[in-house]
Formats: sequence, structure tokens, C-alpha cells
Amino acid sequence: MSLAWQRRILAAALVLIAVCAFFPALEGGFVWDDDHYVTGNPTLTMDGGLAHIWFSPQSTPQYYPLVHTLYWLEHHLWGFDPLGYHAVNLALHILAALLLWRLLSLLSLPGAWLAALLFAIHPVQVETVVWIAERKNILSAVFYLSSALCLVKYFFPDKPPVRTTRWYTAGFVFFLCALLSKTVAVTLPAAILIILWLRRGRVTRHELAALVPFFAVGLVFGLHTAWLEVHHVGAMGPDWTLNPAQKIILAGRAPWFYASKLILPFKLVFNYPRWNLDVARFFLYLYPLALAGLVFLLWMFRKKISRGPLAAVLFFLITLFPALGFFRVYPFRYSYVADHFQYMACIGLFVLAAAMGAVLLRNQRVLSATLAILVAGTLGWLTWNQSHAYKDSRTLWEHTLIGNPQSFQAHNDLGTILATRGNLNAAMVHFQKALEIHPPFVEAMNNLGRTYGALGQYAKAKELSLKALALDPQNAIAHMNAGMACLNRKDRSCALKHLALAVAAKPDWGQANLTLARLLTSEGRPAQARPFFENALAAMPDNISAWLAYAQVLENVRAYEFAAELYKHALKLNPNHWELLCAYGEFHLKTCNPVEAGFCFDKALTMAPEEPQALLRLALAFNSLERYTTAIQVFDRALNLEPNKQEALAGKAQSLFHSGLRAEALALMEQVLDASPDSPVKYYNYGLMLLAAGKPDQARVHLQKALALKPDFASAQKALDLALRQKNPLQ
Repeated sequence: MSLAWQRRILAAALVLIAVCAFFPALEGGFVWDDDHYVTGNPTLTMDGGLAHIWFSPQSTPQYYPLVHTLYWLEHHLWGFDPLGYHAVNLALHILAALLLWRLLSLLSLPGAWLAALLFAIHPVQVETVVWIAERKNILSAVFYLSSALCLVKYFFPDKPPVRTTRWYTAGFVFFLCALLSKTVAVTLPAAILIILWLRRGRVTRHELAALVPFFAVGLVFGLHTAWLEVHHVGAMGPDWTLNPAQKIILAGRAPWFYASKLILPFKLVFNYPRWNLDVARFFLYLYPLALAGLVFLLWMFRKKISRGPLAAVLFFLITLFPALGFFRVYPFRYSYVADHFQYMACIGLFVLAAAMGAVLLRNQRVLSATLAILVAGTLGWLTWNQSHAYKDSRTLWEHTLIGNPQSFQAHNDLGTILATRGNLNAAMVHFQKALEIHPPFVEAMNNLGRTYGALGQYAKAKELSLKALALDPQNAIAHMNAGMACLNRKDRSCALKHLALAVAAKPDWGQANLTLARLLTSEGRPAQARPFFENALAAMPDNISAWLAYAQVLENVRAYEFAAELYKHALKLNPNHWELLCAYGEFHLKTCNPVEAGFCFDKALTMAPEEPQALLRLALAFNSLERYTTAIQVFDRALNLEPNKQEALAGKAQSLFHSGLRAEALALMEQVLDASPDSPVKYYNYGLMLLAAGKPDQARVHLQKALALKPDFASAQKALDLALRQKNPLQ
């Protein structure tokens, strides 16, 4: 069999093994942070989203435009079906493994295929491959390895000393693509230096000069990402404040942890315990001392055991460097280590292990094949099992709590899922547990406060919100929760204050802007509400409720032309929204356009045949259009759904009265008043009916009752004045 066919068979075997190992991932859904990157990423759905991805660095969670461009393309191909995103992740991961195999083969390293297989199917890779939001890791790895291949071809040409600049140019372009996918690729030029030293034992000035542009560009991208991580992602505060001694301890301890998970890949979880980096505990300094000692020993014995082990360890450490604590990384608030941090770094130790195995078992083909099958089978089985943990968010957090019961992140996020599903009591247990583990956890305070609010315990909700604000005075969610608690306690001035602070802290938060705008409107301050409505629409362009609320505000201040435009735009978003159709029909009634009003109401009626509130509004609208027979039919449909709905009974009485069935209408109104004797509007309507029926004495009694309940009821006063001057003024 030719060498080419052997390579094809090995490549096919690698692909098949990887697909089988990760097959459960294809059945998974979206998990933590996938909403920010995919399902809730506005740049994937908005007009001009692609331009925002590239030219508005803060429009996405992190400025990785190639990653978000790929998401954008996938969304236009299959929407938000998770299968497509998982399939692309797996395909890219397999491509990275094949590129690694090719790179190691070019370097003539023993065990190249085995190293690529270990990279492809080791369980620590599950977090990166199955987590859709970690596409950035995989895509960056593909370009990183492509760049490395090109640079190896440039520095080690087939016909020395001739070097083809096209390989150098291609390597630089791929390096830029890797940086635009994830900035961890900044370590590539350092890795190339390690390869040059491994092959030749030295690095020439020319080679170093050739890598200077790579280091320079990497520095620019690295600084930009570090700035965004703090000021955009939010990695600021006590959770990220490490003193120099703590950074040294962390940088020494983390590599040992990662290496241990490569050797014994058990109890892998999404969220590991967050270490206590107490500088007073002397034994913690043994980690960096042991690491430095290992590197020193490998350097001292480089001639006896070859440069390979030291090169492998250096690659491992240098590639891990961005996640060793010297820079602020958002996940550090939950744990200082994560499997996806070593996605590329693990290559160094995999290459070392595969090379050692290949050298030691060079003449033991049967034994080496048996061990390779055993290793591949074991790792593949572990990866298969680990992939099931990412089925959905709830499964992921429950699996995390089995391996790490002290994960305050898992408790908080599991509580959020339970609260969303209406299981508030179980959610509260998890929020309280999160706060017990990590008392200054503001997110858990906010979630617990919101849960108390949902249970009607508004005083407790406000108390927790204020406690959160004491820890983080600019926390928009805490201000929002406090505002809603105040609103439910009828303290509107307090609500206005906190909602305004929520918007000030997060100006692009659509829901906060909308809530504040509605409250200002209800306070009779529509002019002040308008900019907040506009902010809400800018943040939530597809939110029908925001368009409808703003249109009704403009309608109430008689800005009819502008209001009509908003109604039309909202109907383009959803032409079958019954509430919107009802509101637009009422707008047409107000602007004296009964034909269009009737069209809107008729269409709304077909959209909400079983919605009691919709039927009530429609029936009242048909009354306004003097379509009394239709109104009676719609009132009856509403009453079939809610037989004791007083508004529907009163409306039907008016329809009956105007249809000539006056006795039946008056009897029905008596029934309504018996059920709700404290309604001034109903006394007023009944009084008008009695006047029209030629019963002014009885009319005066009911109109006086209306005024007794509502002394400033101007319409009732006018009707009473007429009743006092005339025997029957409305006939």
C-alpha cells in the first residue's frame, strides 16, 4: 500500500473516531453564554449586522469578527437550529486535528498521528467543541495551525537556502485571521521560536526579525482584547484583583492542574472550585517552585534526553500564558481554571506523550497498536459520556453541581432556569445557596430579589436590591429590580428614581428604557418619556410592545401622523398581532376613519377567536362603529369564555339598548350594578339609558350615585343637569 493511501486511511480513521466520540454533541442545545453569542446576538438579525460585527467592536460580547461573521452566515442558513452550529464546531475541530497531524508530520516528529488523535478526542476538549460560544477557540486554532504550517514551510524550505515569501505572507494572513477569531493566538510567534530552537538548537537574527511583525500585531490585538475584557465584558472589581504573589501562585498551580486533567481526565466539570489563593499559606508557593524546577531540570538535561521534552513543556506554558492570571479574564470570577483554556496548550503534552510512546515502542508494532486502540477507546468513551452533560443548560448545571457542589455560578444559573419555568420555591433555594457560598454575589442577590417580587414580597425584593446596590452602586439590574419593587408598593417617586438610574447605568437596555417611558407616561409626562421610548426601540427594534406603547403615547398627545407611522411599522413586523390591530383600529376611530377601523377590528377578530380580553375590546369597538348586532355576537363569545365579566355584560347591555331591546338592556344593567355597585361609569351609562328610555327620575338617582363615587365626573354632571332641566333630554 502506498504512503498516500496509508495517510488517507489514517485521516479517515481520525475523522470517524472523532465523529463517534462527539456524536452526542450533535443532539445538544444552547447553554450558558450561547445567548450572547448566537440566540440573543442582535448583530445576527439586525439590518447592517455584518457591518456592526466588523466596525463596532462593542456590538458583540468580544471583538472576534470572524467568529461572529460565521455565526451570521449560519443564522442566514439555518436560523437558530443548534444542530447546525454543533456540526460546524465539530467539523472545525476535526479540521484542526488534521492540520496538527500535517504540521507534526512536516516537522518529522514521531507519533504525529497519535498526537493529533489525542487532540481530537481527549475529554478536556469537550467543553470547547460542544459549547457553541467557544467557536472562537476552534476557529482560532484552525487559523493558528494553518499559519504555523505556512511558517514552517517558510523557515524550513524544501530547497534550502531558498525561502518563498508567499509562505511567509500566507502565514501572516492566517495569523491575522487567528487573532480575529480569538486573541489567544498571540502566542504563535513564541511557539515558532520554540520550533526553530527544537530543530536547530538556535534562532538566527533573520528568523527573529521575520517574527517581529507577528509579535507587534499580536501585542496590539492583545492590549485591545484586554481593554475590552475589563471595560466591555466587565472583568473589574474584587473578583479579579490579584496581588503579585497571588498571580505567581496561580501561574504555578494552574499548569499542574491542567496536566493532571490530561493524565486523569475524570470529574471534568464546566465550573471547577475557585481556589483560595491565600498568600499566607506557604505550601501554595511549592507549585511555582516545582514548575520552575521542572523547567530548569529539562534545560539541564536537554542534551541527554533531547530538546523535545523542554520544547513541549515550554509550548504548553507559553500557550497557557494568557489564562494564567496575569490578565483579567471574565470567567475568573467563578473559577481560575477551565478546560477550554488549555484547548491549544494541551498539544505540547500530547505531542510529548505520543513521541515518547512511538520511540519506546518503535519495534513493538502489535503492542503499540493495541495500546493505541485501548487509549483511543477509553478517551472516546469518556468524551462520549462528557458530551451528554451539554445537552441543555439545566443538564449542564446539574452535572456541574455533582462534580462541584460549591459552584455558586451553577446554583445561580440553575435557579434562573427554574424561576423561568415557574418553579420559584426551588429557584430560591439555589439563589440562597449561591449567596451562602459567595455572599457578595450580586447576580444571585438580584435574582433572589426578583423571585421575591414575583411572589409578591416586594419589601424583601427591595431590601435585596438595595443590598446589591451597596456592593455595586452602578448595577443596572439592581436598580431595575428596586424600581419594580417600589412600583408594586405604589411608591412611584422611588420607582422613577431607580428606573432612571438603571437607564443611566445601562443606556442601551431596552426593557429598562421601555419601563421608565411607560411610568413617565402614566405620570402625565409624555414629553419626558419620548427619548426613552426611542432608546427602547433602538435597542429592541422587533419589540411590538415598545412600538405599540410609543404609538399610543403619541396618539394621546395628538401627534397623529407620527403615531400612524409607528403603527404601520409595527404591523410590518407582525401583521397578525391582535392587540396591535385593536389599538390601530381604536386609533382610526379617534381620527374619524371608521372604514379602516372596521378592517382592523375584523382582522383582529380572526386572530384572537378565543382571547376574552381581545373579544371584549373588539365588541366595544363594534359598539363605537354602531355595528350593534356584531357587537352582541362578540360579547356573547367573550361571555362564554368568562361568564361573569362585568365589562362585557355592561357593553352587551349598551348594544341591546341601541338595537331596540331596551327592557332586556335595562335588566342586564341592573344585574351588572348589583355585582359591581362601586362603578361610577356603569351608574353613568345606566343613567343615560334610563333618560333615553323616558325614565328621568330613575336616571337622576343613578347619575347622582355616579357623582357620589366620582365627584369630578364631568360627563355625569352634564347629564344630571340635563335631567334636572328636562323631562327626557335624550329622546
